Order: sequence, then C-alpha cells, then structure tokens
Amino acid sequence: MTWELAASQLLHFDDAGVPRGSCRAYGCDCYQPPVARPITLDGRRPACSNHAAPCHRCGRPAEDHGDLSRWYDAALAWLRRMNTSRKASTGLPAQAQSWEPCAAVLWALSGSAFDLGSQVEEYREERFVGDTKLISVIAVTSQGRHAFHPLLYETFRRQTYEPAELIVVDSGAEPSTYMLERKSEDERVFYYFFKAESSQQPGSPRLQEESAADAMAPALRSDNPMECTEWTRRRPFQTEVKREGWTKGFKRNLACMMTRGSTIVIFEDGCLYAEDYLELMHQELLKAEGSLAAVALQTWHTASLAHQTFRWVDLTERDLQLPEALPLSDKLAHGFTHAFRRAAWLKQPFPDKEGPQDRHFLEALQRQDIKVLLPKQPRDAALAACGWCQQNLSTAQDAATNVNLYSELLILACRGHEESSTPQRLSPLLPFAMSGVEAFTAKSEMRLKQMLEKEGTVYVWGSCGSAVALQKHWRDTSTHTNPLLGLGSILSSWWGRC
Repeated sequence: MTWELAASQLLHFDDAGVPRGSCRAYGCDCYQPPVARPITLDGRRPACSNHAAPCHRCGRPAEDHGDLSRWYDAALAWLRRMNTSRKASTGLPAQAQSWEPCAAVLWALSGSAFDLGSQVEEYREERFVGDTKLISVIAVTSQGRHAFHPLLYETFRRQTYEPAELIVVDSGAEPSTYMLERKSEDERVFYYFFKAESSQQPGSPRLQEESAADAMAPALRSDNPMECTEWTRRRPFQTEVKREGWTKGFKRNLACMMTRGSTIVIFEDGCLYAEDYLELMHQELLKAEGSLAAVALQTWHTASLAHQTFRWVDLTERDLQLPEALPLSDKLAHGFTHAFRRAAWLKQPFPDKEGPQDRHFLEALQRQDIKVLLPKQPRDAALAACGWCQQNLSTAQDAATNVNLYSELLILACRGHEESSTPQRLSPLLPFAMSGVEAFTAKSEMRLKQMLEKEGTVYVWGSCGSAVALQKHWRDTSTHTNPLLGLGSILSSWWGRC
C-alpha cells in the first residue's frame, strides 16, 4: 500500500463533519461524499452544512453509514499521548475502520509501511485486550544488533512459561537471516522487518547500521560539539541523544500492536534473562487488581558481555558509585525489566522518543491512575542482567551523540556492587553473548581498516572507539575549550574507576 490512494479508497467526513464508514446493509465499503473530505489525524473536522449529502457511491443517506466518531476521537487521543512531532495528515484507507484506533495512528505515522490489511470483524473496543493466558514478549532491534539475535532467541526459547510468543520489530537495510530462519521453524516467533529507504521510512541518517552509510561516518560530518551532555546537579544523568526516523519508542508501539497476549514483557537484545523470568513477572502482575497494571523490577544485574563480569544493582538503595542520589524517576527508567498489560498500553502508548521513553511511559500510566508495581527479588534470584558491550557503542553518525551514549554506558558500568562469580542462572546464555561481542569486534576492526584505506589518518576516541575527525580536516584552536575534549577527560576518569 502507498500514500497515493484514490479518493474512493479513503474514509471521509460527511458534510456535517461526522466521520463515516461502511453501509453494510447495501454493501457499500465506505461513505463517499460528492466532494472529497478524507479523514486525517490532524484534528481538523471539516463541516460546511448541517445536512449531509447522500453517498456518491451507493446513493444511500449519510446516516445509513457507520458513525466513526468514537473510533476517530480515540485515535486522536492516543496520538496526543504519544507526544510525537511526526505529521499524520494523510487520508486513512477504508479498511482502517476495522482496525484498532492505535493501528490507524501507526499506519499514518509510519508512511503506510505498517499495515494490518482488511479485518473481517467490525471494530469493537473490548475485543483487543488480548489472550489472558498468553504472554507476548516484544523486542525492537536494528541491523546493527543482528549479532545479538541468537542470544535473544535462546533467552526466549529457555523460558519455562507457556504459552508465550516473541514479537521482533527490526529495521535497516537488510533483514536478519537468523530471525527469518527462527520464524519459519518456530510458530511462536513473529518477525517484522521494515526496510530503510527514506527519511519517512524506518531508516535514520544518524543510525549508521540502518542507513547503510559509511561505518565511520562521525568523522565525515560537521558536528556541533555543544550537542554533548550537559551535566547539571538537578539532573546529572540526562543526556541528549538525537534520533531521526523511527525511534525506539515508536518501534515498541508497533511491536505492542502486533501482540496477541494480555501481558506484554520487554526483552532487550544483548540482555540476559533467567528461564523463569516470564513466569515471575506474570505472577507480579497478578498481584495488581484489575486488568490495568505495569511492573518495573527494582533489583537486577549488569553484565559486561566482553569480560563476562556482573554487578548487582538495587534501585531502592543509595548507589555509592554515583556522585549523588538519583531522582526517583530512575526507578522507572530501565525498560529491559518492564512488563505491563496490553490494556494499559491501549490507554497510553510509548512516547515517540529514543530515550528515556521507558520512564515517560510508566509516569504517564501513573498519571492515569494505573498502578505501577516496583517489586524486588533476592540477589541470588538473578532474574535479569542488562548487558553492555563497549564494542557496540558507536551507533550514531555524529560524534557528540556517541559521547552521550558513552556517558550512559559509563554510568551503567559503575552501578551497584561487583559480583565475585557469575550468577549460575544466567551462565547458559554467556556463550551466545560472547559470540555477539566477537562479531562486533571483528566488524569494528574492519570499519577502521576501511576508513584508513579510504580517508587516511582518523582520530578515534580511545575509550569508546568512535571516530571523531579526519586528520586532513582537523584544526587545533589551541584554546582547549571544545566540550568534546573536556568531557573526554571526565569520561576517561570514570572509566578508570570502573
């Protein structure tokens, strides 16, 4: 499906500004006014008369066609809660009247790349809460993360809870061969790939793996060093990581849309989860009364995937490794350990942000009086570990964004208390994690070799491996006021402490 739909294929407002749908009694798919007034999600409802003209297609009165006002208002409300700057001004296709309102929103915002097709049943608000026994695991990824897909699937495969499904939303230049194979072999796996072709599609000029740009692209751009993180006392760990194209929050909304279970659990590629993780998170959600709830685990590990070392983190305790106490919102900011009801997501989508969309999502649920549980598990439970890999840090095309990403990594690596040994419940996953690290290391070496052969000497951040500038373009002002250089010394001292 493309944006260029004929007027006869679109949903329309009638002359009174009422969004109209089908006239099933007379086999009319959608109302067609004499003058086209396509239904869009920009909030405008054209009304030129109190009397609506008959349908130009079937000749029946406009009132004989379905009134989509509740459906339309629900879509607008959901769009506002997404807090997106994307435009949704294109007309909606006729089959959208059978979709959930949020599906119509995602279709319009995605440039029609996301399409549910035609549904046989008429839209009913209560139909989409989900199977109460089924747990839907969602994971959003991109081409640069394909090396971690075996770890992602193995983590899911080892889960003891049944029934469960794995929803993977991927974007980039090429799909994941591994996930395509798993999809064909395991009926529980649903893999959705969106090809990056233009700025309106999943590709992002700042995501080098998606846009298939030069791997050392930060050295080829003219950057504004003031884009770096500003470290302030009130919000010491707030970073500005710019993204263009599809953000992580937007892709999570796509994944949630495709779920069939009433419970949704987030898996991050590169993270480790114990085999009973789904079972325990499901039990935590059952403690909340009603169908609207979310869970944010407060105790977990971090894992250096390259060194295979672990640290224990308890968000309810003061972290002495950090310079000052974190804000209370930090307890909601770690989405790799979040779970929630699908009904809650239908009320509140993920904000259209790269980060920190996890915190904003749960805070928005709380503002709607949806309970967010903050459970703790004992240290030896080792339910989940946030994996980090220095070799896979450079994922942006501007050096300042990579510095911001590196600062986030340093904070994560320093948190909590060092474990003297590997948590046994997570150890079966480590070979899959190491395979991903080795693939990233080989790719990084190849990137640097290609850049040297093509462009000559290049300045690279020694800590995070990100290209900064080509020697032929380098100039030293001798004032040493470049925020990039100053922040570099700060980050290096942090890394030495860890």
